[in-house]
Amino acid sequence: MSGRLWRLRKKGFVIGAAILLFWTLCAVLGPAIAPYSAVKVDLDSELLYPSLTHPFGTDDLGRDVLSRVIVGARDIVTYSLCAAAFATFLGLCLGLLAGYFGRVIDGVLSRIGETIMSIPGLIFALLVVTALGHSFFAIVFAIGFGDAWAVARTIKSVVITLRYQDYVSMAQLRGESSLYIMFRELLPNALGVVLVEFTTRIGLSAFALASLAFLGLGVQPPEPAWGLQISAQYTQLMTGIWWPVLFPALAIASFVIAIYLMVDALQDRGVGA
Repeated sequence: MSGRLWRLRKKGFVIGAAILLFWTLCAVLGPAIAPYSAVKVDLDSELLYPSLTHPFGTDDLGRDVLSRVIVGARDIVTYSLCAAAFATFLGLCLGLLAGYFGRVIDGVLSRIGETIMSIPGLIFALLVVTALGHSFFAIVFAIGFGDAWAVARTIKSVVITLRYQDYVSMAQLRGESSLYIMFRELLPNALGVVLVEFTTRIGLSAFALASLAFLGLGVQPPEPAWGLQISAQYTQLMTGIWWPVLFPALAIASFVIAIYLMVDALQDRGVGA
């Protein structure tokens, strides 16, 4: 990569990291830094246009949109990180098993993965959440389990290229266990791919979470989740009331774009290549 191109990618990484840090701070400090309550109804202030008092305006129940966007970061950051971590960990374990042992184990896991990935991710998440409910663990499992098989496929392809390396053969000659070889010899050499996969899954999980919330099957009221805000207010667009929808939508877009700016820079730098 040319120096000029890498400088552009580096700037993209810094911008993405700064946006992600901002939303993470909002997730941690939300209620403390929000100018108003994110859930308190004030019917005397409903649908106020953006102003100095309410920079993002108010919604149809008089709630301050800026405060709801700030506090709503907690849900998307928490759920997305947990779902991405679960997907990456499970996918890593499955990919190590399939890539190292091959044959029967690879065949069985590949068939299971192909079956699950044949179902669109959002449809799969909808089925799981409908069956298990709207709890935190059900939503994280619904999003993460579906993503894990794509992670496993990527990890498996990396492990297949590594398992015939000399250091693996030496470990086998020393009589090391398969578990030791997978996690002490193969995993350290696949960490770049694992990092890229984890970061990518954060963005995908954020989209999935927002979609579930929009459909009423994710985070439930009165939580000010961004997707839930859009779902509750989008009918107002037909009457020219755009701000209760626009600002949560921009928040989702900025969060996902930040993730992919970071992923793009990591990949162009050779991480996970």
